[in-house]
Amino acid sequence: MTETSPAHRPGPARPALRLVSFPSVELGRQLALLREENRQLRRALDSRSDIDQALGMIMALAPCGRRPAWRALVDISQHTNTKVRTVARLLVEAGEQRVPAPYRRALHRALSRARSG
Repeated sequence: MTETSPAHRPGPARPALRLVSFPSVELGRQLALLREENRQLRRALDSRSDIDQALGMIMALAPCGRRPAWRALVDISQHTNTKVRTVARLLVEAGEQRVPAPYRRALHRALSRARSG
């Protein structure tokens, strides 16, 4: 009778290894990027309404078309070092109230340029 080597001897049955899946670092990074993109898109949608209303106000005040009104809004933004969405919100919120002085001056200059351009 031949003796089998220790490597070939049948031994006690081992339980099967269970692989547990954990989210990979890459999936976590992609999820974070998607959440950030979602946040930015929501902000864009929220500010779009203010921008459209502000454009309408400028078009009525100038009077001018949409393109010159957009240029005026951007002009105000640049001259006051304020984001376009913030300028738009200020203009809309001001409604019947008085627009703060730096924005009012920038608005008057922008409207003058919009009328001539």
